[in-house]
Amino acid sequence: MYDDILVPADDSDGMDAVVDHTEALAGEHGGTVHGLYVVNTASLTDLGPDVSPEGLTEALEREGRTALDELEGQVTGVDAETELRVGSPSEEIIEYADDTED
Repeated sequence: MYDDILVPADDSDGMDAVVDHTEALAGEHGGTVHGLYVVNTASLTDLGPDVSPEGLTEALEREGRTALDELEGQVTGVDAETELRVGSPSEEIIEYADDTED
């Protein structure tokens, strides 16, 4: 029933509970947890002239890798895959789901 479960990774306070629940579901059904972090480049369009989009993107990518590493470290009882993407979250989530579809 739950072969693949997609989890948006971030560093919010509620992520531990989400990951625990996701891991339990995947364990019950023999599924894989997919952690996805999308650096939202659309939110970088309104930056002031003193802010470097490249530097900010790099910082957000580091934050994303940290969130994915934490997710992967927390999921120990089932298979887990993680990926970081850059772009529009809605588009990247759909593309990831299409890319990983069996």
